[in-house]
Amino acid sequence: FFYFFIILTGTCMFVAFLQQFCHLSSALWILCLSINQYRGIILKEANAEKYEIYYHLLSWGFPFLTCLILWGTDDFGVSGDFIWCWIKPNRNAMRWGVFHVPLLIVLLVVTIIVILIVRHLEVTRREANRASNVQANGHRFKINALLLSEQRNVVANSITSTNFNSDRNQCATLLHVEVK
Repeated sequence: FFYFFIILTGTCMFVAFLQQFCHLSSALWILCLSINQYRGIILKEANAEKYEIYYHLLSWGFPFLTCLILWGTDDFGVSGDFIWCWIKPNRNAMRWGVFHVPLLIVLLVVTIIVILIVRHLEVTRREANRASNVQANGHRFKINALLLSEQRNVVANSITSTNFNSDRNQCATLLHVEVK
């Protein structure tokens, strides 16, 4: 009964439209978030709002356009033997063109962006560790910076002071530093 209800009422077209739109827009929104993190962390751009319209156009506009194309070419329908509504099974080229290929591109670009960000943060951490050794008045200070985020956040750092002239007196304190 449910199978006939879906086919006869056009509900299947609506469900297929929603599936195509939601799956693709979710992946594209993740891409936009990754691009935004790249711009903030690596390029040091603080104004994400100026790109917001482009993020929305890509994340919602492109999936909506693919849905209109699929709807207009009558490619939405029952997809296989089960009650599954999406792109019809005999339309493999369309499936690849408007769904699988864009998802693979998003996956590749997001992976590259994550690798670049992790590499940049690792280089920054190494540079901070090298620059953190300070010697003054017979004391050697080691500053261990906790890099939670490089986007101009205030981070707490622990400083350990070791006096080499006496029997290893140690003190710990918190220092707030603005990462630029």
